[in-house]
Amino acid sequence: MGLETIIVAKSTGSNIKIFISANKSLLFMPNVSNKLNINIQMRKQLIQRLYEILNNHVKNHGYNYLRNQIPKDFNCGIYFFFEKITQIENNQFKITYIGITKKNNNNRLEKHQINGPSSFRDHVGEAINNRNGVVNNLSIDQYIHNLPYIFITIKNIDDLKLIEKRTIELVSNFYQAPSIHIPNKDWLGYSHTQSIIPKAHIWNIQHAGGKYSDKNNHSDPLDKLSYYSKDMIK
Repeated sequence: MGLETIIVAKSTGSNIKIFISANKSLLFMPNVSNKLNINIQMRKQLIQRLYEILNNHVKNHGYNYLRNQIPKDFNCGIYFFFEKITQIENNQFKITYIGITKKNNNNRLEKHQINGPSSFRDHVGEAINNRNGVVNNLSIDQYIHNLPYIFITIKNIDDLKLIEKRTIELVSNFYQAPSIHIPNKDWLGYSHTQSIIPKAHIWNIQHAGGKYSDKNNHSDPLDKLSYYSKDMIK
C-alpha cells in the first residue's frame, strides 16, 4: 500500500506531517496539542531564564533612571525598561520596552530622555493623550523618567541585533496564547491605538509581531546576553 505525505503549516510556525493511504484515508497525524504544549513550556522557560539573567544584573549593578544623568559608558548595548506597577515572580518588575543603541554618537537613551526623535516617546505620548486628552513633553518625561532600566554593554553589533530581536519575540504576547506576565489593568499601554502594543504588552512594535517559534534559536542569544552581563563585572 502506497503512502502519500501532506505537509500542513500550523500557526506555531512548524510543519506537521499527515500520512494518508492511496485511497486518501488518514493513517497517522502527530499529536498537535502536545507539540503546542511543548512550545508553550519552552517559551515560559526561556522567559524565566531571561528574567534570571536580568535579575542577576540588577543585583550587581542596580537600576538606572532617565531622570538621572546617563552614564558615559552606556553607549553601545541593549537596555531593558521595566514597569513598576506590574510585578512578576520574585518581586521582579515586568519588562515594558527593549531597545539598543550603537556607538555612533546617536545614543538612543538620550533620545528617550529628552524630546527625541524617539518612537518610545511617541507611543507613550499617544497613549497619554488618549487617556487624558492632553499631552506634552513634561507628561512624557514624568512617565518615562520614572521607569527603572538596566543597560548591558554589547559591542558586537551582530550579537546586539540578534539579542534585541529574540528577546522581544520572547516577551511579546502579541497573538501568543497563553499570554505571559499580563500587565496591571492600569498599564498606560492599554490606551494606545496601535493594536500591537496593547496585545504585545510591551511598547515595542518592531519584532513584537514576529512571534516566538521553537524553530528559532532563543537559547544561544540568552547565553550571549548572560556572558555580556557577567563581562561588565570585570
